[in-house]
Amino acid sequence: MNIKLNKKTVEAATAPVTGELILRDSEIRGFWCRVTSSSRTYVLRTRIDGKQRSITLGRHGQIEPAEARRKALQMLGDIARGNDPTAEREASRRSPTFEEFSQRYLSEWAKPRKKPSGLRNDIGQLNNHILPAMGQLKLGQVSKRHVTELHQAMRGTPYEANRVLAQLSKMFNLAEAWDLRPQGSNPCRWVTKYKEEARKRYLGELELRRLGNELERLGKSGEESPYVVAAINLLLMTGARSGEILALRWSYIDFEQGLIHLPDSKTGRKDLEMAAEVREILQSLPRDGGPWVLPGNKEGQHLVNLFKPWSRIRERLNMTDVRINDLRHTFASMSVTVNISLPVIGGLMGHKSTATTQRYAHLMRDTGRQAANQVATDISKALGQK
Repeated sequence: MNIKLNKKTVEAATAPVTGELILRDSEIRGFWCRVTSSSRTYVLRTRIDGKQRSITLGRHGQIEPAEARRKALQMLGDIARGNDPTAEREASRRSPTFEEFSQRYLSEWAKPRKKPSGLRNDIGQLNNHILPAMGQLKLGQVSKRHVTELHQAMRGTPYEANRVLAQLSKMFNLAEAWDLRPQGSNPCRWVTKYKEEARKRYLGELELRRLGNELERLGKSGEESPYVVAAINLLLMTGARSGEILALRWSYIDFEQGLIHLPDSKTGRKDLEMAAEVREILQSLPRDGGPWVLPGNKEGQHLVNLFKPWSRIRERLNMTDVRINDLRHTFASMSVTVNISLPVIGGLMGHKSTATTQRYAHLMRDTGRQAANQVATDISKALGQK
């Protein structure tokens, strides 16, 4: 039965009690609507590589006749250009789910290349955010809409949302490199990141004094492990990252040269200067024969996490907004106040980019302003001015 397929003609067709009724479009050869007692389905019937193929375009009600017509014309155009839409569909069916792909990402890319902390972050973001949203989707089905919906759902935590977006973008780039998705199909490409406000939290002189008194008290009372107390002091006095301090080995410590050799920091090999106070802390720690400067509770392992003890300490000091990483920022801010230049601070901190060190430039301006004011005041007094 040849008619122009549209909403009116498709819905007017009487469905047979058994079997099927084929409505053939009068304009597009091979464009059909298969009518049964339970459904009306749009189909394209054509030859591909000499073989007769039937391609389902969609069910009436879920897809409009005009959309089915456009799909049929597009597929016929693809076939004329030598493409096989049935092969693409078959490849999509064979595509792994995103969850299956994520396991390959972790085992073949993340684990061999990332440090333990970075790997933990990736696994946490997958389990907490990404897999619940798209884990069961086929890898080839994940679109910009799916990524955008996840990103928007996390707008209350913009920093974390942007980290998830960055991880997804890396994963989809790998999917293209591994020929699991078409080239240039990364769905993260046009998703806009949230604006992130640079966090500037440093301990002031009074806060440092209160923290110092508390650490001294804890060292005497034994309420916290001496290794926890030592770790916090070392973070403040070296400007190192927490992972670098927690994983210190005695073999890294060079008392003779006054250096701490880090063979594999975030930015590669680097040395930490050992100030007299740092040397004193290290020499006060017991040497039980193990490799770790700060051993943990589990035998043979180093101290893993300062979050819980630091939470207890900052709660007692009413400084709950101070993160562990802010101890490192405090080292940098104090460096500025004693007129150390930004490039030297970048070297002490192990910054890979000068832009990272530049975040402390405003402190240098504040210090310069204070110095200028003091000089002007002294000159004014010398001139006998009020």
